[in-house]
Amino acid sequence: MRTQQERMAEIRRRSDVLIVQRKKRRTMILACCVPLVLSVILVGAWLFPRDSATETVSREECAMTEIAAMETCPETGAMTLPAVSVETATVFNNYTDYPGVTVEILSVEESDGKTSLRVLWKNETDKEMIYGSSFFVDSWQGGHWQSCQVNEDLTFTAIAYFLEPGQEREETYTLTGVYALPDQGTCRFRTECFVYETTEESLHCVLWDAFELN
Repeated sequence: MRTQQERMAEIRRRSDVLIVQRKKRRTMILACCVPLVLSVILVGAWLFPRDSATETVSREECAMTEIAAMETCPETGAMTLPAVSVETATVFNNYTDYPGVTVEILSVEESDGKTSLRVLWKNETDKEMIYGSSFFVDSWQGGHWQSCQVNEDLTFTAIAYFLEPGQEREETYTLTGVYALPDQGTCRFRTECFVYETTEESLHCVLWDAFELN
């Protein structure tokens, strides 16, 4: 009969054999799985390429991209803002898609043969917002709004101005060579902005203010 020490030695030997076998089995599994995983990654990268530049785009650059995303009329090539409902289109005073974010016409200026609008931007919300250089001027003619645009090659600089919660800022918009105002009647200054609901998501807002020419 084997002694107690011989039996313990045999048990340790068998355990060592099992451990070696398990290590070999794991090595074989990894050797089979790694190429498969790499193949899936490579195929995914080929099917869904990612632009590395977009991963490092700053929030300011994203804002400029949003501001620059203007719509173009397929018939005239003129740049337009998204269509609004008939009900809101007949508003003859201050209008906004986002309560608390407004524009106000301070005055129509004539200086050195140039016509311009002094506009006050207000952000009376608790959200940060941005706006750009794009704007549109319409006049109320024959029961509907008509664009006052005279420059068919209307373009705007893709730039973003940040307005913090509770802030307001005055801007001057030159109309000469871009829009021609009628001698009298109702007109409106129409523009857009983006309000940041969160640090990453923004809500598009259309807003305007109407003014009278006498």
